[in-house]
Amino acid sequence: MIYADSRGLNLTDARGKSPFGTYVARLERHYHVTSALCPESHTTILDFLSFAEGQDLDHYAAVVMHCGIVDFSPRPVSNIDKVRAGKHGLPQFDELFSRNAGYHADPTRVDYHGEPTINLYSSDYLRSSILPRLLDIPNLVWIDSNHFVPGWEGNYSRGRPANIQEFVSRFEDIMVGQLPHVVDLKGWSPEEVKQRTIDNIHFTLQGFAVVAESIAQTVTEMCAGARASARR
Repeated sequence: MIYADSRGLNLTDARGKSPFGTYVARLERHYHVTSALCPESHTTILDFLSFAEGQDLDHYAAVVMHCGIVDFSPRPVSNIDKVRAGKHGLPQFDELFSRNAGYHADPTRVDYHGEPTINLYSSDYLRSSILPRLLDIPNLVWIDSNHFVPGWEGNYSRGRPANIQEFVSRFEDIMVGQLPHVVDLKGWSPEEVKQRTIDNIHFTLQGFAVVAESIAQTVTEMCAGARASARR
């Protein structure tokens, strides 16, 4: 099972957002894959958890989650309101915004297009409400983010908030410290990021190939470890 935000789609395809050439398409050559790719306008870890509640995840050898960039990236405060409106009426999101009201009321002093910035929820909320539910999925594999290349935006003409690297890295460090199976992209050099992404976030065909290989390796090692534990 693979559940991904927009990073699971090919944004370089002439047909627009496409599954062709992605790491999912490459993995389908060797595995039986069920996928849900960018099912929401803002696809978050909480969306994945809501999706997972209706699935028999024990049916899968591995459950790959590629979410977090929406959750952890700082955004202008008006965009927080936009996300809240889009998720209104969903109990888990109503709780998220209720419990993080004070956090959102105290944004950073880093502006983006004239507005102060903040991300979707606090690190305390990640630790107390998000991670325990992820840790309940024993066959979970999470894909983190590569570093952002300073001074390079690729084809993203609007630019990113100046504090995006600090925010994403801080929250992802918490995830890495807790989750047992992580596909780690943080080791990519600046030149590799330029070759493997179009904008520091979404992948080129070369990037999809590298990520597919990394997923396959991580899943193989996880399954081998599970078999070894079962024999003990």
